[in-house]
Amino acid sequence: MLYMINVNKLMIPSLALATLKTLLKKELVEEYEFKDIDITSSNHFEDYLKNTQDDQIYCFTVSSYNIKDVLDYTKILRKEKPRACIILGGPMVSSKRYSLQILENHPEIDYIVRGRSDETFPKLVKKLKKHGWNEKNDLKIPNLTYLLDNKPYASEDKREDNPNFIDFSPWLSEADYLLNDYFKHARGALPYNTGYGCPNKCTYCVESHLQLQMYPIERVKEELSIILDSKPKSIFLFDSTIGYTKKRAMELMQFISEKNKGTRIGVYININHLDEEFSKLAKKANVYLEGVGVQTIHDKTCSTIQRPKQNPGELRGKINSDFFQNNTNDVWIGMIYGLPKEGFKEFRENLDFGLSLRSNHHLGLYRYCYYPGTLL
Repeated sequence: MLYMINVNKLMIPSLALATLKTLLKKELVEEYEFKDIDITSSNHFEDYLKNTQDDQIYCFTVSSYNIKDVLDYTKILRKEKPRACIILGGPMVSSKRYSLQILENHPEIDYIVRGRSDETFPKLVKKLKKHGWNEKNDLKIPNLTYLLDNKPYASEDKREDNPNFIDFSPWLSEADYLLNDYFKHARGALPYNTGYGCPNKCTYCVESHLQLQMYPIERVKEELSIILDSKPKSIFLFDSTIGYTKKRAMELMQFISEKNKGTRIGVYININHLDEEFSKLAKKANVYLEGVGVQTIHDKTCSTIQRPKQNPGELRGKINSDFFQNNTNDVWIGMIYGLPKEGFKEFRENLDFGLSLRSNHHLGLYRYCYYPGTLL
């Protein structure tokens, strides 16, 4: 049995887990039975474990919103199921240094798959099927962190030959069981990615070391058609900024405007892409702006964290403009305090900037967190 565990208090389905399950079913066919588990609390998890087997594989996908819960659950899992194989993957554990630190503090975890798991994860599962999860001397699998002779060990980082476009994970149209899983478990907005990574390389961010990779636009259009034809209430595009480039974002919104039958689509945007043309097309496509990451208005800090400099006046003008207001719904303006080169004076200037924005926005102040493996 291979348990795919989605830890999410909002009960949003995990497309990553559904995609990996499809990939494994194509390669392993009947060798494993798969079971989805949606977890909202530790009590829920403990109750569920009473009905699961011990010496099986348990997989977690880890993001910024659930990493604390996942690490708590791995301790519970190891206590209740001492012979289980515990595997983590996802953007929050993709840094080699951070994955090593996690294993140092959480030896109950067997393996951490770093970066895109489409290739690494099936290879690992095949090895586990053949040799079991205690034989680790001859793995020879890149992008993997695990305990070797009771010490955290990280294999080599393997980069994609073509970093701009990726097309090796299953298409939504390839498997009915992926589609069924994806829509059947949806209790909130359906998540979807048109690619992975971020065009910015801010040195404080856990994604700063990841390659920016985009699905071919033809694939994205076909998959969005499948999703939109099912008429879900809402979709959320988890791209760091919709489409990653303005040209691609405009093409996607034009396509969505022609296909959308009333689905609300939430996105993050690059504020520099926002103009009247962009906003009008977004409104026509029923695309709403959920958040803008301002982070800081100070040039010295931007230079230090390798983030594009921002003109406060131009930024305020775009956010306060009528065409921005018409395409937002409780939009969050994000700012980070505690970044390098900033003291109380800079904090107050950032706060004053945030408070100068129109009052129908939410201002989110987030404390800078240091993560091992980030460039900063």
